This record gives sequence, structure tokens and C-alpha cells, in this order.
Amino acid sequence: MSRHQRFFVSRVLACRALLPGRLLALALWACLSGPSVALAQIPLSGAVVFTDDTSAPPGGVELPGTPTELETVHYAFPLANTFQNGCYASSYAGDSTVSIDVATRTVAVDFDESTADYAPICPAVFDPVSNARIDLDALPAGEWTLYVDAVYDGPLPIFNVVPAQTIGFTVVAAAPVPSMGAGAAAFLLAGLLAVVVDSFARVASEERRGWRPRRPVEAQSSGC
Repeated sequence: MSRHQRFFVSRVLACRALLPGRLLALALWACLSGPSVALAQIPLSGAVVFTDDTSAPPGGVELPGTPTELETVHYAFPLANTFQNGCYASSYAGDSTVSIDVATRTVAVDFDESTADYAPICPAVFDPVSNARIDLDALPAGEWTLYVDAVYDGPLPIFNVVPAQTIGFTVVAAAPVPSMGAGAAAFLLAGLLAVVVDSFARVASEERRGWRPRRPVEAQSSGC
């Protein structure tokens, strides 16, 4: 193995050895930072469901309730008309898009009326639907505003699907992480430091082994 190859291998071993310490540090940071920091790093999403089952699923809160940042958010509202089933309601409204902007604390629900196909392939099942429900991921704490775009698919009221709405709601911060005493904090930091020091020690050990001759007896005899 050439000198450059040995150096490359030693760097790979260094990265591998440091990985546990870095993972521990990241886990510690996420734990102590709380849910708000974690939620800010995760892409949030939502969906629109045309259904008369307007109750929030387990682990969720229905507006105008007050969810915490650990609970999903749900908002149900009546449609402008009653449709034969959920497929008909969706096909008349068109494709829906739910945009969540954490920076401005806004949620926008838009419908693309150009994609409305007026139920050409919907089943003929009679299961009337007159409501819709918006399902959102858990949101960071703060004052939020939900905007729902209106859908009007024709000049007559019978073609109206979704009424325009603006809803304000509050997401409450989750319970803070219990504070630790000075002794516990020092013990935790000492443990983290020990992991990092051990990682560097293993790096140095690997590098020393990498630079030694493979056959020290032969190397000594050849030098005599």
C-alpha cells in the first residue's frame, strides 16, 4: 500500500470513528432543543379528504380546538352542495394542493379547477357526501392562518363546490424539557466529551498501526 493510500485509509477510519460521537451530539441537541426545532427541520404536508367523517383521528385535534405542536391538525367544513359520493366531490373540485409555510405560519389550500373532470369514472355508489376535511401534520407552535380557496365550476349555484374561508388558530408549545441540575448537566457533558475523546484515541491508534511495517522482524534484519 502506498503512502497516499495509507493516508486515505486513515482519513476514512477517522470519519468512521467520529461518527458515533457526532450522532450522540446530534441526538442530544435534538432532545434538549425541544419539538419546535425538530418540526422546523421536517417538510410538512397536508391533504384534503371529501368525507362526512369529520372527526379528528386519534392523536389529532379538530379546529377550532387548540392543538399542541405534537398533535396533527384537522379542519372540517361543509361543501356548497351534496355530492353522490366522495369521488364526485373530488372530481368537481379538481386537484388539491396544501402548502404549509412555517416562516409565515400560513396554510393555503388551493384547488385546480382546470383538472376537474366531473366524475367520468366515478362509481355509481350512492354514499352522499356534503363535507370535506383538511388533514395537516403537526405544526410548530405559534399563531397560524388557514386559507381555503373557493371552487366555482359553473355559473349556477349547483356547480359550487368549496366555499372560500379564512381560519385563524393557535398551536401551543409542547411541555418543555425538564431542566437538569448543574451536577446532572456536568455529568452528561462529561460523558459526551468522553465519547469524543475515545473517538480521537481510536483514530490515532488506527493511524499508528497503519504506518508500522507489516513485518517488523524482516525490516530490522534488512537494516543490519
